[in-house]
Amino acid sequence: MTLPAIAVRDMVAYPSTLLNLYIGRAKSIAAVRTAEKAEGQRVVLITQLNPKVDDPAREDLFPVGTVGTLRQVLHLPDGTNKIFVDCESLCSIDEFKDDGTEITAVSRIVRSCLGIERPRKG
Repeated sequence: MTLPAIAVRDMVAYPSTLLNLYIGRAKSIAAVRTAEKAEGQRVVLITQLNPKVDDPAREDLFPVGTVGTLRQVLHLPDGTNKIFVDCESLCSIDEFKDDGTEITAVSRIVRSCLGIERPRKG
């Protein structure tokens, strides 16, 4: 499957987690906008090897990522986005495409966590 990809810094997105992320890079914002328009609103979150790289290439990213569904997107006045992502499945990145404005990843699910209940407090 080909999905919009967001390179994340200083964190790893695990399946069966919910994440709030602030998105500020132009390619990541473009990926969010593409996902918002698509059926399912899914994205691939890929962790960067070096968080100091501002425009990561394929060799700057881990070979696996996490497929997640956008549950909420807030377009903030300063041009950034705050997104709430429901991380669902571990995926392997088979191909990485950067057209200069947006990153997409051709990926395949390695381990699906859909249908697994999250632990509840108390």
